Amino acid sequence: MGVLKESFHFIKKKNLPRNILQSRERIRKTDLDIELSNEKVMLFRNQITLLNNPDQLDDFEGITQILRYNIWDLTLKIDDPEKEIYYVEKHGLKQIIVNRVYYFHLIIRYLVNGQSVITTHRIAASKQRIKRIELIQ
Repeated sequence: MGVLKESFHFIKKKNLPRNILQSRERIRKTDLDIELSNEKVMLFRNQITLLNNPDQLDDFEGITQILRYNIWDLTLKIDDPEKEIYYVEKHGLKQIIVNRVYYFHLIIRYLVNGQSVITTHRIAASKQRIKRIELIQ
């Protein structure tokens, strides 16, 4: 039916393709408190090549690709999972402790017949769980 090739490694920001850099800049403009000095860029490649065998393609309707990535190892390294917040109440300041939220940005670029499509997602997670996943337009 076809061939699947996958690879994963860390890359330097200077080696990112231009369209991925533009997607990163769009995220950066919406995230004022991001610390780019600690940012790590992971590259996961997945290439699917379908073989042209007419006998096998009679009932072929397409491919569904599901990307599964476990961020548990990343959240284990979070060193300060809680934060003190102060707010004004009727009788003065009140202190509460809240879970700190960290953001992971996922930029997916895929090619179909030579056409590049990019989707950008923001994953909000605490040390305990994923809070939400947003599609960034």
